[in-house]
Amino acid sequence: MAVGAPRGGRRPGAGAPKGNLNALKNGARSKQLRTLIVALMAVPEARAILLAFSRIEQHRHARLKKAVNTYARLLKLPSRERTIKSIQAKQTRSAAQSSETINPSEGETTGETTC
Repeated sequence: MAVGAPRGGRRPGAGAPKGNLNALKNGARSKQLRTLIVALMAVPEARAILLAFSRIEQHRHARLKKAVNTYARLLKLPSRERTIKSIQAKQTRSAAQSSETINPSEGETTGETTC
């Protein structure tokens, strides 16, 4: 190590070279992307589109989180219960027990359960 060289923090020559757009491609930490988003948010039509994309992304993230939690729960089950067939059979049984049939001639529920 050179004598008198700074340790840690920003150093001359550290980081990506000038003009590298990897941050733009891979995440929201890019200065160019932040500048573009701020400029677009000033335009009402573009703002509405960006907010719609944000809502879509939030819903996608929520579905992904639910899937991950389900997978984690399945991993905790004993191996005999982890098979796809047994999971599908349980879902079918529970759906059949909770559903009510509709009388097509009267359009009313009969209160009967289907099996």
